[in-house]
Amino acid sequence: CDSLAGLVHELVRAGDLAQAIERGRTRQACWQRGGLAVEHHLLDATRLRGAFVAAGLLDVSVSGLLVAFTTLGRAEWSRAEADHRDDLLALERELSRIGGLADSGKQLLAIGTAPQS
Repeated sequence: CDSLAGLVHELVRAGDLAQAIERGRTRQACWQRGGLAVEHHLLDATRLRGAFVAAGLLDVSVSGLLVAFTTLGRAEWSRAEADHRDDLLALERELSRIGGLADSGKQLLAIGTAPQS
């Protein structure tokens, strides 16, 4: 799912402060493309983990995806990806293993196991 912190950081970096504050305050966003619009909730790792646990899943883990993307920004990340793809992927793998950085990712990935019946 989309990361609340990741989107707010991206909007601040782009200079869209009003939208960054609104997204942070409401925890909601709207994805638009080709005349379609989808409103959705923005989550952080704690809420996402809580939802998985509340659903009864076990061994829940949450990782950030594209943490370096959020840190570097779209243009710099694209340059790094084009020039140093393997290094950038290695950096992403390392950053995704640092629990406290999950919320800095552009998206969050949650994994859980259904209990045996």
